[in-house]
Amino acid sequence: MLDDSVTLSSRGEAAILYFDDGLSAAVRGQRYAWFDLRLKNYLPFLTRSLVTSASQFWGVITQRCRLCGERCVQETIRTYLTSASAPKCYNTSDPELNSTAWFAENIGLFITYLTLEDLNTFGSAQVLQVFTVNLVNIGLLNSTSLPQNLTDYYTSLVYLQDSNFNPLFLPLLFRCVAPGPAFRQLDAEQSMILLHNLTTLCRDLDPQVSAALAANMGDNINSNTIAALGRESTGLSEGQITMAPASVLWASFSILSTVIGWNQGQAMAIIQSLMLSGAVKINSASTLTALGSLVTGVPSATLGSISGTELLYASQDATFITYMQTAPTILIQTFVTQLITVNPNPDSILQNVPDSMSTEIPRSLLQGFSQNSVVVEKLNRKTWRHEQAVLFFDTVALGIDNSDNMSSSVLQGFTCTRVASMTTTKIKKLVKACRRKGKNRVALRETQLTCMYNYIKEESNVTSYNLYPPDMLLYYSEYRMCCIVFDVCSYSKVPQDTCQDYFSELGDADFSVFSDALSFKRTALVNNVKTCLGISGTVLSSDNLQVLGNMVCVLDGSYIQNSDQLILQKLQNCNDLTDEQVAAIETLLTSGKTQYGLPATWNRETLDNLGVLPLYLTSSFYKNFSKVTNHDIWLCACIMCACQFLQSFLKVLRKNGVCPDRSE
Repeated sequence: MLDDSVTLSSRGEAAILYFDDGLSAAVRGQRYAWFDLRLKNYLPFLTRSLVTSASQFWGVITQRCRLCGERCVQETIRTYLTSASAPKCYNTSDPELNSTAWFAENIGLFITYLTLEDLNTFGSAQVLQVFTVNLVNIGLLNSTSLPQNLTDYYTSLVYLQDSNFNPLFLPLLFRCVAPGPAFRQLDAEQSMILLHNLTTLCRDLDPQVSAALAANMGDNINSNTIAALGRESTGLSEGQITMAPASVLWASFSILSTVIGWNQGQAMAIIQSLMLSGAVKINSASTLTALGSLVTGVPSATLGSISGTELLYASQDATFITYMQTAPTILIQTFVTQLITVNPNPDSILQNVPDSMSTEIPRSLLQGFSQNSVVVEKLNRKTWRHEQAVLFFDTVALGIDNSDNMSSSVLQGFTCTRVASMTTTKIKKLVKACRRKGKNRVALRETQLTCMYNYIKEESNVTSYNLYPPDMLLYYSEYRMCCIVFDVCSYSKVPQDTCQDYFSELGDADFSVFSDALSFKRTALVNNVKTCLGISGTVLSSDNLQVLGNMVCVLDGSYIQNSDQLILQKLQNCNDLTDEQVAAIETLLTSGKTQYGLPATWNRETLDNLGVLPLYLTSSFYKNFSKVTNHDIWLCACIMCACQFLQSFLKVLRKNGVCPDRSE
């Protein structure tokens, strides 16, 4: 325990005394006591005037290493080097302390144990970035393996310090996360060598990197170039592909046809070149499936000239269908149209059109299905749009005894018209079957939800809120004039003793489902939940927010600014944010009163942890990521942080199937 009455200088002197006493302790247990209990509390107060030489400091390190091992030593180094502003042991005006080889001289081989959290305690990013480009420091990194988040952050600091830093100087794994523009300075030979390293080591290379390296090859693309690019051949520009001889493309066809991520222009350029040269003729199922991932570049006219029977054979190839799913809509529609010509009977269409492409079947052909189990099962298995599902919802609902076995794709077709002839018991089961979450959530519209409510509102279990779709709970209030005029809606189906249960379930609802005509209910719901939870002002606790859930999406800025920081996490689930909400989020973040700390400590990890929120935030937020005076450097910092975040965010979208095509 430190004595607060002791001055800072005295504490530093005490550290030296404890160090000397620790070295002279005869018994190992006593040395532990000196170094682990007494000395460590005084390490932050050591100064250059007290530690008269590097050997004295490293003497402390050596003794710690002997006593408790290397990881323990790293803790000692971190304790001593921790600084709120300028790094310790560095002074640009002192010849003995102005070396930028700071990591090598002060951390050395113990950098193996360094974490991102440790690095952020050594000083601000603005100062630390000066050290990152020192080749001695980089040489030290070559001999160790660091956590991925630290590798990413260190590399970002390198390019904030020098946007044109040669990536060849970086350790191999650091090159995987270097920004694409940095690779443009390399010549063709260097790019070829680097491509081999990157395609071997990097798991998910930034498309900008492969594009930069491919651009360095110029227009003289040959088979060796494509072989070196391998799966990163999508980095080739349309111009480079067009300039490449068809013989080169054909010689590399086995590579090009397996590359994932071609945009339509690239795929079309390759296909057209091969077709014009006569190397490829596309007129059958076998020639079509042989194209692999390049099938997305086939002209729709060419596809339309192939008979439906041949395309039906091609549709049996699962890999071909996977590639076709990423093709332009016009190509998929042409494919489906040709399949329909084989047999226009509704039951046959279900059989012939792949499940993932059924959304392209015209609505006029989705009626008159046979009421047999085979047809019902096929309808239930395929992917549908809402406008399609409403046409045959009753066919599937009546053909499947257990409504819980109906697909979410079909359940979205629930309408009062389609269920009118069903028993009340069946309808109630269908309503309950629509309660699903996550990817299986059933997308329902206001007319469907109000219809559902009218069927269950007199049920004895109407207050068993966890039985019904959260979106339907939005309509539990009675539609009265007082709701419109006074924003006072009577939630007659929600007793006071169960109101918290009601609002907890309602927290999973999509509050944007309200039409303009019933939008007043949002305000009514906010007023009712405040009454239920005993909230008088605009301050919401963590417990309040857990109950509100998605209702935070309709709150105004005053709630966001005054509430527990959990509201930031809840806001990430919103479909959209108003300008007022965005301004309030920025105010809350810059206050430093959240888990993200003061703006001066923000980094790439901050952006990642904020989820989708940075996509809404303004330049007022992004300028906090770099406080340097030079406007150009500041702009680069903002752009780099934003781009790196967007790259990681788009990867998540692609993984979730939101935008599978790289061109999107």
